[in-house]
Amino acid sequence: MRLTIADDLLSKSGLKKALQAVRGCQEPCLLWASLPCTWGSPLQALNRRHPGHKNRMSRLFKAFKQLWASLEDVARANHKRGGALAIEWPKNCTLWQQRCVKTLVEELDLQKAEAHGCAMGLKTPEGKPL
Repeated sequence: MRLTIADDLLSKSGLKKALQAVRGCQEPCLLWASLPCTWGSPLQALNRRHPGHKNRMSRLFKAFKQLWASLEDVARANHKRGGALAIEWPKNCTLWQQRCVKTLVEELDLQKAEAHGCAMGLKTPEGKPL
């Protein structure tokens, strides 16, 4: 099952839908988390000089914390059923250094794996390697 921004995982109904999806799996399932990583992007250092950057970053971090709390609930429910979790963020994303992220990675005994889209043939819609 694919859950997107339209499912609003910050809402009770969105979280309920995600938990039902995990609990409805007949076999252990892989929970693939592609949470926004904008707050943790190294490119944010370049944006510091822009007006409103501090407020924008504050809003982005608040949204991250809320989404992360929902992900923790779903990931733990999935883990109890023998499922696995994959978090898709860039290697240099500073969100990897957040205590809540490190705690869940340790708790669920996650292993880091590095993947480069270009090595897998990933291309832009224009056909350029990523």
